Amino acid sequence: MGWRFRVSRASKFLARKGLRKFIVDQLMFVPQGAHMLNVGAGGDVQALVEECARASGFSVVNTDIDPARKPDVVDDITQSSFPDAYFDTVVVVEVLEHV
Repeated sequence: MGWRFRVSRASKFLARKGLRKFIVDQLMFVPQGAHMLNVGAGGDVQALVEECARASGFSVVNTDIDPARKPDVVDDITQSSFPDAYFDTVVVVEVLEHV
C-alpha cells in the first residue's frame, strides 16, 4: 500500500467522522410504514439505511445511475422514472459531489 492510498483512506475517514451518528439520528424520525428512496446505492450508507429501516419498520428502495453498484432500481435521479410523491422521504448522502 502506497502513501497516496493511505492518505486517501485517512481523508475519507475524517470526512465521514460523525456521519453514521448523524444518519441514524435523522432516520429515527422516519415513521413506521414510510416508503423511502435512497439515492446513490451501495456501500456503507446503504447498509446503514437498510439497518435503520429494518429496526424502525420503513421500506427502502435503493437507486443509482450505475448498475455496478447493484441498486434495487437503476435510475437517473435528475430524470427519475418514479412518479411525483411516490416516496415519503428521500435520502441523498455522498451523492451531490458527483453531480
